[in-house]
Amino acid sequence: MQCPSCKETIDDDSRYCDQCGEQIMVCSVCGRSGKGKRCIFDGKELVPAAGGACANRSSAKFCKQCGTAITNSKPAGHKSSTDIACMSGEDTLTFSSEDIPGTTADKMVTLDEALKNLNMLGGLKSVKAQVTKIAKSLQFQLKFRNLTSETITLYKHFVFIGNPGTGKTTVARIMPDIFKAIGMLPTNKLIEVERGDLVAPYVGESAKLVNEQCDKAMGGILFIDGAYALRYDGQDILGQEAVYALLKRMEDDWGKFVVIASGYPKEMKEFLEYNFMIKNKFTDYFYFDDYNPDEMREIFIGMCKKKKIEFAPGFDEALQKRMEEIYAGRRDNQYGNARTVRQLFDKTMENIALRVFAIQKPEEELKREVLIMRPEDLDMTV
Repeated sequence: MQCPSCKETIDDDSRYCDQCGEQIMVCSVCGRSGKGKRCIFDGKELVPAAGGACANRSSAKFCKQCGTAITNSKPAGHKSSTDIACMSGEDTLTFSSEDIPGTTADKMVTLDEALKNLNMLGGLKSVKAQVTKIAKSLQFQLKFRNLTSETITLYKHFVFIGNPGTGKTTVARIMPDIFKAIGMLPTNKLIEVERGDLVAPYVGESAKLVNEQCDKAMGGILFIDGAYALRYDGQDILGQEAVYALLKRMEDDWGKFVVIASGYPKEMKEFLEYNFMIKNKFTDYFYFDDYNPDEMREIFIGMCKKKKIEFAPGFDEALQKRMEEIYAGRRDNQYGNARTVRQLFDKTMENIALRVFAIQKPEEELKREVLIMRPEDLDMTV
């Protein structure tokens, strides 16, 4: 690793440079050193370099962090060639967070907490049931492996299919907590990518991009939003290269990370038909149904509760009718589901602002009025 200030080559385990004393900051995702608040390579947050209490173990005599004498001890988790030679075959195949460069300690979330976060989402009844079933099944398999000392490598790759705004990305962001909680993955990180992150503009470059993103996702989840865009048809050579590279990583790093491919129904159906080889690599398919009027109303009410907004007489009835109108007029993936609800909420808030702005009342009354939705405020243009 190189010090971002004096460019001196330093020990990867050091928190401070021996030459200039600069604190070493590294990207929370790719592990590269840098200055400022964000990584110049991927825009992610820079965090202090990991290490023990006396992480500076190069040529310095004293630790710049705590002032104690430096020994030749190795950082926690470090294994020498002798240690590795003494490891069992199963241990050499065990993947832990210490094997992943550039990661920091993750906040531990229990399985019950992760599933609670999932169940708090509006709608998604079938998805919630499927996720819970898979989580409980994996938890049982891991317990069975520990009790019987069986060498079982658990792996999962998912396809999320649904129209815009059905919660695909939201659920994907909860999945890492679930898999870490049950012990299937060592971290709860999620790397979100799309075609531009995986497909290069020149032949021969896409595989490199895919490998970089897969490396970042090791021990966690790689979420491909709009996965159908990776390869449009049989003539898309650049996309085909990316798909083949992804297929190889899913095979080579079996059980070491999870891939979630997400997209709209029609487009994902065509994508999987074009790329039948990768289709077989996915173990589970999740179908995200459109929200019905009652579910959309509950989402809208949830947004209002967060803002402490109350309904005036007649607004709830008007809201239900408006949701039924929106649902009746939906057309394939042009129906925005929760996104449409968000747009309706934002437009309604704008109408409240215009109404209250025109009222000539004391400021205290206006503060109360801005937290009340009246039937005339409900937007009819979304």
